[in-house]
Amino acid sequence: MSGKLADGNRVVVISFQTESARLANYAVDELNNAIVNIGKLKPVERRRLDDVRSELGLNESGEVSEKSAQRIGQMLGAQNIITGSIEIIGTLYKLRFQAIATETRRFSMRFLKI
Repeated sequence: MSGKLADGNRVVVISFQTESARLANYAVDELNNAIVNIGKLKPVERRRLDDVRSELGLNESGEVSEKSAQRIGQMLGAQNIITGSIEIIGTLYKLRFQAIATETRRFSMRFLKI
């Protein structure tokens, strides 16, 4: 992902939709850690995201509309928002995530991994 987005872009990982809140939080944390470790993108701190969610009256369920996600990204000064989903199929995990430009709502990229 870091190779597809411009170096130095500020990104915010909004949410992952899945049946388990614990798994969703784990995915968000791991993706944020990967972004930090690679060092090409600038992640928004999770605490700032939580503050904006609270200000907008959004819950932590992972359900965020495209419009809400765009607004969150803009409020945090992020060029891209990252969201995704995890589906458990037997013993496999189907992971999808996408980066969306906050100004245009255009998908910067989409990934799928099983």
